Amino acid sequence: MPSAPLRIVHLNTNPHWGGGEKQILELIRGCESHGVVSTLVAHPDGALLERCGATSKCTRIGFHPRRSPRKIMQLCSILKRAQADVLHMHDGKSLAIGVPAATFTGKRGVVHRRISSPVRPNVVSRGLYRAGCIAAYIAVSKAARQSLLDLAIPRKQTIVIPSGVDVRQLSQPADRQRLRAQLGLGNGIWIGTVAALDRKKGVDTFLRAAAIMAAEHANWRYLVVGGGPEHAALRELAQKLGIAHQVKFTGFVGNACQYTSVLDAFAFASLREGSPGVVKEAMALRVPIVAAESPGTDEVITKATGVLIPPQNPGALANALCEVIASPRATSDMVERAHSHVEANYSMLRTVDATIATYEQIKQQSPSSYSTWPRASHNEGTH
Repeated sequence: MPSAPLRIVHLNTNPHWGGGEKQILELIRGCESHGVVSTLVAHPDGALLERCGATSKCTRIGFHPRRSPRKIMQLCSILKRAQADVLHMHDGKSLAIGVPAATFTGKRGVVHRRISSPVRPNVVSRGLYRAGCIAAYIAVSKAARQSLLDLAIPRKQTIVIPSGVDVRQLSQPADRQRLRAQLGLGNGIWIGTVAALDRKKGVDTFLRAAAIMAAEHANWRYLVVGGGPEHAALRELAQKLGIAHQVKFTGFVGNACQYTSVLDAFAFASLREGSPGVVKEAMALRVPIVAAESPGTDEVITKATGVLIPPQNPGALANALCEVIASPRATSDMVERAHSHVEANYSMLRTVDATIATYEQIKQQSPSSYSTWPRASHNEGTH
């Protein structure tokens, strides 16, 4: 008899669209092609639920992520109806609901760690992350994994699965000038960044670097793609720096890759990342990259595939970008190496296959192979 298909419930509480949500959508779609039955439980007003409905056949359930006994019982009911083999918790906030529900229903959980910053050092957060119902922890980078090991989570339960990109769908436009015109961009040199506009992304560093470059290159233009809480403050900074007429802010867009594909250089000044998807997309699109050498980013880019500069250093960023623009032959070799690197190491197919293998391994475990909440060991994570 054929084996029963894997049944996965995905839980995500973030109402906004970002790199993590894009990864969840691509994971669900990739798993479907392997016969995995997926149920997405996500914020009812969030972009993920809407976009998943447009591109996936999975069951979608709108779910307000309030921490309450009623919500926990609702999730218990969802897990039972879905006959879930695994509850995949995709963000830190989902653990507050997912861990009790998985514990009460006897389901196995997977925690996905997409950021490298430390887990909040309070008793509740540490207890949730160390819950016995969690069978595996997926980290998108070594830096993200270290944030788990710092909680004394056993190393054998953690696995690094980098977030992937669909290299096959990413290619430079056949008519670059025409696409620029469609996007409201002119000719000439365009240097840009793609990021959520919050402080940790270092967009202010990019703008300060742009001001340095503008002093000698009055005809160069700068692109900031993304939205977020720092949008107004960053616009004001561009005004103060005297470069507002040279900077285009797009706000949030659903087609960020199109903007990346027409750039002459891509700048990434984020202070800390999990495993930055926008950088991998730029690599796949053969756009030269200058990036801050920060946790997470430094695992994706090497000196052979991009230019790494010290974090929060506008002068170094400006100098490196000018050098990239001025050295087309060396830059061409670098982007070809970057394309080959991302194709070999960060394809979405590899991400999906490794995640399914993790699900299969968990499904085959006996209930006695994982403990009830909380986990007892306090010293295995650093071994």
